[in-house]
Amino acid sequence: MSNFNYQEKNQKKWREQLESEIAKPIQPLKAIEYTKSWRTKSEPILLECEDNQDYVVKTQRSDRQIINDQLVGRLGKLLDAPVGEPKLIDIPEELIDYTPNLKNISPGIAHGTLWRKDSL
Repeated sequence: MSNFNYQEKNQKKWREQLESEIAKPIQPLKAIEYTKSWRTKSEPILLECEDNQDYVVKTQRSDRQIINDQLVGRLGKLLDAPVGEPKLIDIPEELIDYTPNLKNISPGIAHGTLWRKDSL
């Protein structure tokens, strides 16, 4: 097989994978319980979500940051890189209202990564 044919097939495979991922609707998971937080620059928090899984959620949010984090995570998954499972997390106002540790958090959509207890 010539190098050109290999590259053409590889490009077609990538295009198909990317188009497949783009076509999938992304539904945010609703956060239901605060678990813990870490004191670092991005101020991540650990939240349990409606799927009974824990997610590390970045709390310093801008639309650009969420897009960047989601893009890197999803491309990493496509490449079979050792990255966490990226998710969009909906932090409801009610959770913030009854959780003192979330008083400085704004409600809305944030970037989250599935928490693996054995990852640290």
